[in-house]
Amino acid sequence: NIISTWSMKVYCLSSDPGSPCFLLATEGLTIMLDCALDLSPLLSFVPIPLVHSSQLASLPDHRKLSGKENRLSTLSCAIPVKESLGHALIDSTPRVKLPETNFVDLSKVDVILISSPQNMLALPYITEEIGFTGVVYATAPAVQLGRILMEELSEYIHGMVKLQNRMDDLADSSRWADLVSVLPEDSIPRGEGIRRWRCLYKKEQIRRSVSKIKPVSFGEKIDLFGLMEVEAIPSGYTLGSANWLLRCQGVRLGYISASSLLTTHAVPIDRNTLSFSDVSILSCLSSTPTANPDTMLSELCGKLGYIIQGGGNVLLPCTPGGILYDLLECIVEYMHSNQTMSTVPTYYISPLAKSSLAYANIYAEW
Repeated sequence: NIISTWSMKVYCLSSDPGSPCFLLATEGLTIMLDCALDLSPLLSFVPIPLVHSSQLASLPDHRKLSGKENRLSTLSCAIPVKESLGHALIDSTPRVKLPETNFVDLSKVDVILISSPQNMLALPYITEEIGFTGVVYATAPAVQLGRILMEELSEYIHGMVKLQNRMDDLADSSRWADLVSVLPEDSIPRGEGIRRWRCLYKKEQIRRSVSKIKPVSFGEKIDLFGLMEVEAIPSGYTLGSANWLLRCQGVRLGYISASSLLTTHAVPIDRNTLSFSDVSILSCLSSTPTANPDTMLSELCGKLGYIIQGGGNVLLPCTPGGILYDLLECIVEYMHSNQTMSTVPTYYISPLAKSSLAYANIYAEW
C-alpha cells in the first residue's frame, strides 16, 4: 500500500484497521504515525485466569488434526494444544502481533508520532529491539496512560503465566508457522502475520522505551530537522489523545486517528485546524458509525440496574484508560440517581487502578 505524492511515500504497516501504524518516507526524513499492537493472537491461546479455573485446567487435548498428529509430535518443541468448544487453543505463553517490520528498515525511522495511549503499545519493540535512534513525540497524558496500559498487560501475561507454570518452549517465532500449519484452519489464523508473533515485553523494556518519549502540548509546533513541522491537535477521544498536522513544503497533511465529537473528559476535538489539510490519512474508523453512544449507554445502565436490583453482580471488562473514565462517571451517576442502588459499591479492579485514576485526576486540564 504505497501512495506516491510530492516525493512522499505512505506505507501501511498494520493489517488491522483498529491497530494503526503508518510510515511516511520523504527525502531526508522518515516518520512513523502510531505503533499499535495487534492483540488478536491472544484469542488463539488458552486464556490466563486470574484465579484457578478447573474448567480451563481440565481442557482435553485437541484430537482433530486431520491426520497430522505425527507432524505435530515431530516438532522440536512440542506445545500442548487443547480443545474448547471445538476450537484449538495453544497452551503456551500468549503472543501478540507486531506491525510489519521486514517491509522497511525501521531502524532508519527518524520520528514517531503517537496519537493515543492505545496506539503506542508496540513502542518497546521498536525502540528496544531494532536499533531505533530517533525521537518519539506524544502528549504527557498519552505517555503516562500508555505506560499504564503496557504495564498492566505485562503484569497479567507474565505474572499469571509464571504463577501457572505455563509452557514457553517456542521462543523462535519461525516455529509458530510449523505449529499453526498442523492445526485446523478454522481454529488458528493463517498467513504471513504468524511470523510477527512475539512474546510480550517486560517492565524494564517498558521503562526504557517510555523514557525516550518527549511530551508535547496541544498546539505546540515542532520543527523536524528543518524539513517538516508537526503539531498535535486535540482529537476529543481520550485524555491526551491527539490528531497530528504535518506541514512540509507548503503542503498540509492531516493524520486523523481515533476521534470523538462527543462531550467527554478529554479536551474537545479541534476540527478547524485540520479542515484545510491537502491530504488526510484516516485510521481507527468506527465499524458501527450509525450506533448512538447515548442509546448504547442507556441500554447498559438499564440492564445494570435490572441485575443489581435483582441481587446480582455486574462485571464489565475494560482497559485502564480511554473511555473508562467517562464510563465510570456515567455508571456511578446512574446508580446514585436511584435510591435502591445509591449505596451499592463500584470497584475498579486492576493492578494499576490507583495509578490510572491518579493520572486521570492530574491531567484534568487535558
